Amino acid sequence: AGPLSINGGTAQFNNFTLNSGGGFTLNHASGSFDVIGNYTRTLGIYTSTGGNTLTMSGTVAATLAATSSTFNNLTINKAAAVNVSNATTFTVSGVFTVTGSTTFNSTAGTISIAGNFALAGAATYNQTGGTTTFNGTVAATITDSSTGTITFFGFNTNKTLAAVAVSTTADLQVNSTRTNTTGDFTATGGTVTFGLGAAVSHTINSGTVRYNNFTVAKTAGTLTNGTATTWFVDGSYSCTGGSFNMTAGTIQFAGSTATTISHTGTTTTFFNVTINKTAATVSTTSNWGVSSTMTVQSTATFLATAGAVTFTGAGAGTITNTSTAAA
Repeated sequence: AGPLSINGGTAQFNNFTLNSGGGFTLNHASGSFDVIGNYTRTLGIYTSTGGNTLTMSGTVAATLAATSSTFNNLTINKAAAVNVSNATTFTVSGVFTVTGSTTFNSTAGTISIAGNFALAGAATYNQTGGTTTFNGTVAATITDSSTGTITFFGFNTNKTLAAVAVSTTADLQVNSTRTNTTGDFTATGGTVTFGLGAAVSHTINSGTVRYNNFTVAKTAGTLTNGTATTWFVDGSYSCTGGSFNMTAGTIQFAGSTATTISHTGTTTTFFNVTINKTAATVSTTSNWGVSSTMTVQSTATFLATAGAVTFTGAGAGTITNTSTAAA
């Protein structure tokens, strides 16, 4: 079969299926490509050039079955749900936008995003299985101007260049494993919350990871950090449910604003904890533990007016104060 080319104008389909073992190619060079029903790719190649966008629109619920598909830009702008078929894996090499009053549901598979991700309108991004991975070679942002929520199941930063960052000011929910494979992650606002009940891991293999607020709100189970790296929290830490257990590495409270360490869950145990605020205080009234070292640096202040900080573990623990402020 020969190729279908969209070169300007508007191509709108009700349901669209790409299923050809004969090398059928859909070339989207310019113009509008709009699907108001289901989009299905079984065989064949969808090629988008020139920054063009595939849009799923309309007012009825639809299925996105895009196994092994690569979109340039993908926009979901419906007044109904879009349900990603089970184990679908697809890549957005440009911008991925979910807007309108869409609920975007994904239960399995990997969604890879190389560019920016934006949630807008009254939309919700709801991933109950699989992983959302931010990859590629360029810096990307995660933005949320919606009245809905962003929920990743697994969440991975895997930029191919070490200094390239994924940045956000949005509130993000992560219900499974959080991995930083390569590249930086910087949250200058919002809260990253770890939920659900399973035992999962927080793993930093490479890159600089910096959170604004970091919250553990699991119904049960433990979030475990086992990699020997330093990562940063510029805002507050809280555990309202479940446990957080560090068996290696350092959590460093940095930045220049006063913040808190709050624990009302099962247990919080840091491995190494560093207070490195610029002329600001980290305060606590909660019970939590340190299994290795605690350091107060620079002009920071650590203030515990209630609760207990307990040094646990089999090895020798240390408390170091290099601050010029009271600690």
